[in-house]
Amino acid sequence: MNARTLARRASAGLCRARRLAQGMTLLELMAVVAILGILAAIAIPNYTEYVRRGYRADARGMMTEAAQVLERFRSVNGRYNQDVGGNAFALPAGLRTSPRDSTRVRYNVSIVANSLTANSYLLQAVPVDATDACGTYTLDQAGTRLNTVGANPAAYLQNCWER
Repeated sequence: MNARTLARRASAGLCRARRLAQGMTLLELMAVVAILGILAAIAIPNYTEYVRRGYRADARGMMTEAAQVLERFRSVNGRYNQDVGGNAFALPAGLRTSPRDSTRVRYNVSIVANSLTANSYLLQAVPVDATDACGTYTLDQAGTRLNTVGANPAAYLQNCWER
C-alpha cells in the first residue's frame, strides 16, 4: 500500500468516527420509535390477556376447592345445606375471593342464592371487571361447568374453562 491509499482510508475512518460521535439523525430516531410502537401495540394486549387467563384459572381453582369443601361437608353430614345439628353451611372466608392472597380481588366466589339444598348446590365466580370476556363461571354438584356470557355456551366452555 502506498501513502496515498493509507491517507484516504484514515480520512474515511475519521469521517465515520465524526458521524458516530454526532449521534442519530431524526429519521433514524423516528424509525426506532415507530418500531417500538408497533411492538408495544402487539405485546401489551397479549400480556394483558395472559394475565387475565391466570386470574381466570385461579377463580376456577377456587371454585373447585369450594366444591371439595361442600363434598366433604356432605360426606360428614349427609347433606349440603346444614350439619346434623341444623347449622347452615357457610363458605369459608378464604374461598370467597380470588385471588386469595391479593389486595385486588378479581372474582367473588359464592353459592348462588337459594341453590343450596340437601342434595344440590350451584357455585359461581363473578368477575369484578365487567368487561371480562368469560363472564361468570358456574359449577354445580354434578360437576357441570358453564359461563353465563354470550349466546354460544359451548364456545365459552371450551375457551374459558379449558384454557
